[in-house]
Amino acid sequence: MAQENAPKLPVYVALGTDTAKMAEIVRRLKLYVQPQMSFFNCNEWHAADIKDSQTLLSVFLQMPVCDTRRLAIIYEAEALPKDVIADIIDYLKHPNPSCIVCLCMQRLAKNSKLYKAISAVDPKAIINCEPQTASQAHRTLSVLEKKLNVSVDFDAADELINRVGTSLSVLEKQLEILKHSVSVSSTDHAHAVQPLRITKDLVCSHVIRTNAQQPWELIDALAARECARALTLLEAQAQTSPLYLLALISKRLRELICAKNLAARGQLALMSEKVNVKSWQVNKLRAAADNFEAAELDELLCESADLNMRFKLSRATFTDLVLFAQKICSPRQGEM
Repeated sequence: MAQENAPKLPVYVALGTDTAKMAEIVRRLKLYVQPQMSFFNCNEWHAADIKDSQTLLSVFLQMPVCDTRRLAIIYEAEALPKDVIADIIDYLKHPNPSCIVCLCMQRLAKNSKLYKAISAVDPKAIINCEPQTASQAHRTLSVLEKKLNVSVDFDAADELINRVGTSLSVLEKQLEILKHSVSVSSTDHAHAVQPLRITKDLVCSHVIRTNAQQPWELIDALAARECARALTLLEAQAQTSPLYLLALISKRLRELICAKNLAARGQLALMSEKVNVKSWQVNKLRAAADNFEAAELDELLCESADLNMRFKLSRATFTDLVLFAQKICSPRQGEM
């Protein structure tokens, strides 16, 4: 890569848990080393293999061989010994401008000496590799729709993100697989021009869940009284503390009671002040509250308190939580 395009910073830290983002950062940095000289100018270590800083510092301080840059990459750098980290901090006071040091770390406290040392070189040296939020992933899917000439239903996008997470590379790969599935099963030649539609049913039948189930999906399903979905999600949380899940359920019941009472008084705008919820959640809670009668919510909240006490006295099991979830989802009298 041309000298003028070389990065100006002698250190970067790829910080976060999104391994795809981290791999992309490493890939881009490797472009600054001529491929034919990478054997001499690109060094990679796992922190567990580093016992002292002597080897590291000798590489950091070397001049590149027949190139303008050398690259030193340390994976899982949070596991480096303290004395090695201390030596890296000292090195960063007067780093070799011809060597790029890349630290790949899942976590690094902002008040740590290493974070401050890297930030002192340049705040831009700290590269965020945290996963996208769900809302960011929806925007990413919109971009991928145009790129892959597909149309993803909103509920299909929700289901896809729930199943595989928010990683850009994973979402793109899954969309390519889904697109292929649609094109193979379709005989409509108009699809060659029109975007291929991806539905929730298609996602459910072709995409395996690899993302850890989030408890708030369960809470939303209970509030919507979607019994089959709620029980499936609850089963996926079997390893989660039932007391924790019950606490989340009780919190949602209180939110629904508050939403119903404030709406009845025409004071729904006060919801975010009365209960610790975001303003965008207010209408969602109001709609969910319509699924219940006021008396039902009061009764369910009392039962949740009783179940909580039984759990604390070791007189309840996960099965009791399942039965309570079924009761929450039970239709009102007269709806059968």
